[in-house]
Amino acid sequence: MSTGNSILLISADAKLAEIYGRKFENDGWDVEIAESIVEGDRKLLKIRPNVIVLDADCVVDLPLEIKRLKKMPTILKTKLAIFSPFGESKQIADSINAGADLFLIKGHFTPVEMFQKIKKMLEA
Repeated sequence: MSTGNSILLISADAKLAEIYGRKFENDGWDVEIAESIVEGDRKLLKIRPNVIVLDADCVVDLPLEIKRLKKMPTILKTKLAIFSPFGESKQIADSINAGADLFLIKGHFTPVEMFQKIKKMLEA
């Protein structure tokens, strides 16, 4: 049963995206997975997710990509979470300052924990 919530996971690691996506599907979310930022852009022409999770490994200039996504008129209300293998305070600050709503460090959050963080972000 759909909750009306949807998520776009953009990650070059399809297996990882599947694992995290399955948790959202099991909780009634509509899940789309893109293996590149280009594929993610194509999907955003067709869908309007509540949340985008962007794997930092998919982009060269993370703050620039965050700003670009946040300016897209079709997804102005979409929340953006960054999923990064690095937890350096500068990268976190740069991402939040560029417009990211949430920063998650890979390997520090199980699918259940990621789901809870994203759900809490949407409720705020």
